[in-house]
Amino acid sequence: MADIFISYASEDRERAKQIATLFSQRGWSVWWDREIPFGKNFDKVIEENLATAKCVVVLWSKHSVESRWVRAEASEGVGRDMLLPAVLDADLKLPLEFKRLQAANLVDWQADEPHEEFQRLLKSIESLLRSPRPNGGAPLVADTTQAIDGKHTSLVSAQSKKSKKAFYAFGLLILPSVVITAAAFGLMNWRVPTRVQIDLVVDRVAFSIGGSQPVPIMDKSAGFHSLSIENFDSITFKPAKLQMADPDHVDDGHVDVAWKVIAADAAVVLRGRKEDLPIVTIMRAHGGDGLAGRLEAISVDPGTQVILETIDGAGMTIRFDGQRLAPAVLPLDGFRLNAARTHREGKFADSKQPAANHIALRAELAPDSPLIDVRGLPQSLVLTLTPVKNTTMALLSKIGAPIRDIELTRQNQSGEREPSLVASGEIRYADFPTKDKVVIDPQDFLGLDQLDRFFITRLEVEPDGKQIRVRLAGIAGHIRTLAGAASEDRRLTRFDTLWYGAKPAVLFSILVWGFSVTLGAYKLYKEFKQ
Repeated sequence: MADIFISYASEDRERAKQIATLFSQRGWSVWWDREIPFGKNFDKVIEENLATAKCVVVLWSKHSVESRWVRAEASEGVGRDMLLPAVLDADLKLPLEFKRLQAANLVDWQADEPHEEFQRLLKSIESLLRSPRPNGGAPLVADTTQAIDGKHTSLVSAQSKKSKKAFYAFGLLILPSVVITAAAFGLMNWRVPTRVQIDLVVDRVAFSIGGSQPVPIMDKSAGFHSLSIENFDSITFKPAKLQMADPDHVDDGHVDVAWKVIAADAAVVLRGRKEDLPIVTIMRAHGGDGLAGRLEAISVDPGTQVILETIDGAGMTIRFDGQRLAPAVLPLDGFRLNAARTHREGKFADSKQPAANHIALRAELAPDSPLIDVRGLPQSLVLTLTPVKNTTMALLSKIGAPIRDIELTRQNQSGEREPSLVASGEIRYADFPTKDKVVIDPQDFLGLDQLDRFFITRLEVEPDGKQIRVRLAGIAGHIRTLAGAASEDRRLTRFDTLWYGAKPAVLFSILVWGFSVTLGAYKLYKEFKQ
């Protein structure tokens, strides 16, 4: 049960994290990170944490005032007379039912600077959380001391009745066993960050780039049969020849249509607005299953999230979030371009507008400008590639990509998370090759966290387009599998590291223990025999 439940919009995650950290530093328990445990329903987990919280802090921003989830959570806080609102953005129009509640003004708040309104918020939280301490009962220290004194007295009395030799023999027999047993128990339950190599076959993987330098997600061009582009700001190319399909007969690329020649003396520019859900698809000019072009190499900055997902054996989608990208496309010879819900610029923009703003173009690029330039939105770009048949698509260089976190789940039709594994995986312990590998079944969840020098060293899409092979390598402070309701920690214990890394030392300790116990038993036997 957490002391404080923080309600916020996902776009304000970083500011919520800063506030949650400061709350935690004051000794308060905080529920704010909406990462749902494996096998749990999203709504149920939030409802349980909201119901048990002692205080609800809602962070009003331009995003959260539009979120029905945040409003619902804030209403629960009002109903239980435990809501403390805080305003993060200026000139907000708060929901009507919350306007009468006084809110802390954190518009100019900085985590590392004193702030009067934030101090007032802390005092309000402390007032809500304050409760009287339980009374009654003698101090625990006094009881413990009394018990120790009693044991000491009994021990002295026992010693006075036995010979020193018997006590010495008894110590040799018992003390080493107690020490060894306690040490072994502690070492077997002391989990440590573990270096692993993990091989998986999945249909979806999401990860955030780590390190401090740009990372080539595609260090060489990738051939495609067709390429669809979403979340783009503009797509530009300079044609040497250009044709546009009859607007009344735009097809899906499989049936020829009537084409009209368009003057090709200027660049063609297609612009997309996110709210229009624009999409542009590039394919072979006259159909067929061959190579239509190549997507040039793409590098991403640290902090960018990459999501790779297969599409029913028909290709894969790569989504980049957190960075504006501008990849280039190299079509082979002539190409066809289908566009939906885009805004046209250039000389052909005044031609007859097709129904539903769909256009189909056939073009050959000018020799001095052989590329199609793509410019993504400031924080997102989505590419869907249909690879050429029987071709494996490798996305990483041999060096691999450093990552900060990784997610190996997908959303099913019911909206719940499920494992994205499509075949059995393996966990191997790189520092201890004699340690048995762990086999992960496809229906098992795999959670990895607290990553240190962690890399994706292999990322390949299989020729059938249904599977992605992933190899991970590095140190993880958290490795857990979940099969049904059974959760298992897959990190090594300190005992494992000693056994597999320093087995002679462990065996020597056992030998010393055995000798001490044997000697003590022998001396005790002789003493009582006398």
